[in-house]
Amino acid sequence: YTASIHLPTDPLVLQRMYASSTLTPRIERVAPVVRLGFDGRRSRHHLMAGTSRIDDWHRHELAGIEVPVRSDLAHVSAAGTVAASGFDIGYRAGYDRSRIASHPGATAPPLDFTWRVFRGTLEASPRGGERRLGVRVIHRSGSSDSVRPPGRHVELGAFGELTVRTSAVLRHHVAATLSGRGDGMEGGAIVTNDLAVGGGHIVLRLAASRTRAMTPGGLIELAALGEPWLGTAGISAELPPPDQMVRMAGAEIGWTGRIGLRTSFSMSAYLRSFDGSLALRRDLDWDPVYRAWRGPVLVQETTGRTAGARFGLRHPASRTLDVSANVDIAKGYGDVSFRQAMAAAPTLRAIGAATWRPVASFGLRSELDLESARRWPDYGRAEAAPGKARSIQPAGIELSLTGWKTFLDGRLRAQFVARNLTARRIILHPEGRASTLSFLFLLGAAF
Repeated sequence: YTASIHLPTDPLVLQRMYASSTLTPRIERVAPVVRLGFDGRRSRHHLMAGTSRIDDWHRHELAGIEVPVRSDLAHVSAAGTVAASGFDIGYRAGYDRSRIASHPGATAPPLDFTWRVFRGTLEASPRGGERRLGVRVIHRSGSSDSVRPPGRHVELGAFGELTVRTSAVLRHHVAATLSGRGDGMEGGAIVTNDLAVGGGHIVLRLAASRTRAMTPGGLIELAALGEPWLGTAGISAELPPPDQMVRMAGAEIGWTGRIGLRTSFSMSAYLRSFDGSLALRRDLDWDPVYRAWRGPVLVQETTGRTAGARFGLRHPASRTLDVSANVDIAKGYGDVSFRQAMAAAPTLRAIGAATWRPVASFGLRSELDLESARRWPDYGRAEAAPGKARSIQPAGIELSLTGWKTFLDGRLRAQFVARNLTARRIILHPEGRASTLSFLFLLGAAF
């Protein structure tokens, strides 16, 4: 059972919240969960059921406002494996019902969405083998208080994995999936080739997929199916058809191994192409009623490519000190909408960390995070008051420190976290809060 309450303090966020509701801002979460399980010599079975309730302000990016809502989720699931005739048979089944409804005191247009999803999976793999084959079924339905979109559907699918060794040093792994429903087929495959060379491995990975562009049950899909809430909220939107597909193809080559006796190192480079992915473009203007930047929405098909590289290093300097570093570089190329969508993510991110653990019950970890700038071109003219938004997150460095201590043979754990000791202004959304230095203290117990 968990419960929490959070009070936001950012002035701009509070202004938007009060403009869309007369409620006192509060974020509350209650989530009881029950778990039961049986683990035997030839089988294991686990059952989980729970509910959660969240009173929160839900950000509707297309509408540009936060709406006070209550989110309810009820779920039940079962999973297990059974050994039979040299095979391991696994199953998973679950049902969840989620609903998001605006609070009666909201001044924004009311919304009430409900989703129901059933998932079932059955798979089999030879005991000790390197193969796996399975089938799955998904039944999903959605409705709202104003319209019942034709989104009810049954999806059937199959998936599998296979590993083949063509020599003592060369291994191939193939993972594939295929599924379909009435309005189209989805699928994908990943082929991984691993060649052992000296003290390391050269890995070549090839991937291709065809998937739906819209998130099932998301506001874009509901609007494309006829849900009128966006128009009621004063936003005109141009949307693609709900069966829009994204085609992706990519390749990655890398090397992992050791430098010397103690240092492990990895590096890789990749290239991916996307055709049919969706990008959101808005013509923003200041809305004095909702105290927010809002405007017509264009959700359009885009084409582009991402190229990048990754580097990782870990070095145990001593029995008590461990040092690591990771660098990620990514760049987007393509049409204007694709490049704008990629600009919201940093081109460069480098993280260096050091962990000191003199004894098993105590440790310290420091982390230095270097990140290049993020940009939101749609907000280019939104810098001026009264609705000042931030269209750029400048490049910066963030230093954090974490310390922990356990007591009673690990049953009691105390942890202290100091984030952003460099006091960098961290902005994850143009209209979100700008955070600086923060502290966190956690105390946990397990008996």
